[in-house]
Amino acid sequence: MKAPGFVDLQVNGYAGVDFHDPSTTVADVLICAEALARAGTAGFLATITTSP
Repeated sequence: MKAPGFVDLQVNGYAGVDFHDPSTTVADVLICAEALARAGTAGFLATITTSP
């Protein structure tokens, strides 16, 4: 089945990458973006949680 990719408007992390972790690097974000693209996501908005 083929369908257009979706845009995920709330991604706290993916593929072992946590955007809330201060040690997350640009390389980590690229790993996440590539994994999301392989899963069919056309775009995403990186978000963080409001936990203490």
